[in-house]
Amino acid sequence: MPVATVDDVDLHYLDDGDGDREVVLLVPGLGATTTSFGGIVPLLVPDYRTVAVDLRGVGRSSRRRQEYTMELWASDLVALLDRLGVDRCHVVGSSLGGCVAQVLAATFPERVASLVLAASFADVDRALELNYRVRIGLIDAVGMDSTLFGDCVRAALFGRSFLDTELGELVSAGAVAMLRDNPPEIYTAHLRALLRFGECDLPPAERSAWRERLARIRCPALVLCGDEDVLTVPALSARMARHLADATFVVQPGSGHANLVEQPEVAADHILRFLGKVRSGAPLG
Repeated sequence: MPVATVDDVDLHYLDDGDGDREVVLLVPGLGATTTSFGGIVPLLVPDYRTVAVDLRGVGRSSRRRQEYTMELWASDLVALLDRLGVDRCHVVGSSLGGCVAQVLAATFPERVASLVLAASFADVDRALELNYRVRIGLIDAVGMDSTLFGDCVRAALFGRSFLDTELGELVSAGAVAMLRDNPPEIYTAHLRALLRFGECDLPPAERSAWRERLARIRCPALVLCGDEDVLTVPALSARMARHLADATFVVQPGSGHANLVEQPEVAADHILRFLGKVRSGAPLG
């Protein structure tokens, strides 16, 4: 796995596919690594060069105790693109990765040709805020190695249809193991970054930054979510799509929050058809 050193931080990444093709940058979710894209990358590489990255603080990238922000991660991605000689790319962000992708597109619009926001959100409602705060409390009280933490994560990340299968049991256990590889103090720092992103220190009526951020995003976007997602429910994705200038909203039946993992073929089909329309200039609807 190659590494790029930017601002004294090592960023580990995967770079697959024909180097002369358009680039799809894959940004994983909270505490997740490039392995979370293991099912979808092989479906994209026949048509695109795919670059997936372990965000600062996660996986094999540098882990430091510091305040993490979406802006910091977005700047890291720009530095990585510079190192790879990529001027412009399509960005696929999953959950937290979708939050980073929004900031990237709003702050560096010249670098983003299109967005895919999978199981992501622009604003944090009360239920999502409580989930993040409960996870912080669980880690403080019983640690990330506890069965309670693992069960909480599995129930939040995966849909009922998937969890009821043998594959779902195996994959969800692997996801918990991946999250437990994160140092607790860094994982909770990432949770707090999500709370700051959602302006959770403000009353809901005063949380307006997300609307301003989405208004600055002019590139085509695909908003993709699962109908069994209990963490970032489809209503959050629908609201995000309504506030984007040029968005297509798609719901995956029978999928939970980890929609790219649970149904990689379905998700890849939606992504490839969306990217094909972007490339051709065809209407997205």
